[in-house]
Amino acid sequence: MIVSGGGFGDIWKGKLHSGAKVAIKAWRTNTLEQCDYKTLKRAARELFYWSKMEHPNVHRLQGVIMFRDQYLGMVSEWMDNGNLHEYLRKQPSADRYQLCVHVASGLEYMHSCNTVHGDLKAVRI
Repeated sequence: MIVSGGGFGDIWKGKLHSGAKVAIKAWRTNTLEQCDYKTLKRAARELFYWSKMEHPNVHRLQGVIMFRDQYLGMVSEWMDNGNLHEYLRKQPSADRYQLCVHVASGLEYMHSCNTVHGDLKAVRI
């Protein structure tokens, strides 16, 4: 089931054989076909570095898949509370300071791994 869409792909909700819910960020095939070698190489490098990251405030990459014979997808844990924007809308009294501390901690870790998020906003956290 597609839960969100964007310019390069869609977010699907899926389930592993174990029953665990996962999010699948799927690139549309036509988008991949339009990518040149340099872009695909950069994406592969980013996926490699993401797969090595282990921090409580960095969403863990569980794998990369090809599904429905047309989608290349990145698999990660499903977050029941949604993204930060949705969470704050549902929980207006949430401790925003602590949330900022957690986000900053995750970013600091990413930067220590020579990785930059590049498009940080509440709907991506």
